[in-house]
Amino acid sequence: MLSATQAISCRGEPKKLQGFFDLPLAEQEKRFRALPLEEQIDIYAEGLKHEPPRTDFKWDIAEGRRMEAVPAILARLRIEQSDYVKCGLMEVFEVMVAPLGEKFDQDTVAAVDGVVKGMRYEVFRQCGERVLGNMRSTLRPAQAP
Repeated sequence: MLSATQAISCRGEPKKLQGFFDLPLAEQEKRFRALPLEEQIDIYAEGLKHEPPRTDFKWDIAEGRRMEAVPAILARLRIEQSDYVKCGLMEVFEVMVAPLGEKFDQDTVAAVDGVVKGMRYEVFRQCGERVLGNMRSTLRPAQAP
């Protein structure tokens, strides 16, 4: 079993991501698109912590995975500690709504609402509220049992 210090590189990146952000941008994009969804979400979340933040991968997740990504993003939102990263993850939903025209169900919106209500910092809660507003504007009609 790896200790916490063995699993994290000297820059604070998890070992499996070590060096990813040192690659040329074209190579990062190529490798990113070939990864499984959960690893894409990990890299996107880690990229948000870089200076400057790498927010462009949200487009790859939203456009490449579309609604398939929703359960994995919700799972990550539930365990993510950083309000900043939570906001970035929610912005993938925002991309799905605006340019892609996706519609969300009430359960997904309720799950995101629960995450937003649990955020500690007002500025990030406002980001979550903005995303929720966009998601609510596209709610799919409830399906009959």
